[in-house]
Amino acid sequence: MEDGGGLKGLIPPINDDFLIENRASIPCFIRYGQEDTLIINGVEFIGKMDPIPTLKAVEITNILNYVNTQWGKDKEFTIDEVQSYLNNCESVNGVIQK
Repeated sequence: MEDGGGLKGLIPPINDDFLIENRASIPCFIRYGQEDTLIINGVEFIGKMDPIPTLKAVEITNILNYVNTQWGKDKEFTIDEVQSYLNNCESVNGVIQK
């Protein structure tokens, strides 16, 4: 939704502490997807986020900084930081990485 509130029961919101608490995992979610249950603000979301494996670290950084600018509460991501997180993706919410 325009306010980052998600879609009740179907798509999780992005305007909450999940971004801060999962900072290192978010780049992995974007590149490799995820297939597990997420609990955000006490609400369970079951679904699949498709991977976008062709995105480069700079593109993922731009996406994350846009989200943070619009709805986030945390500091901006750097390209080096995102690349480091991507280099260390192993298993994020049930999806095997790399």
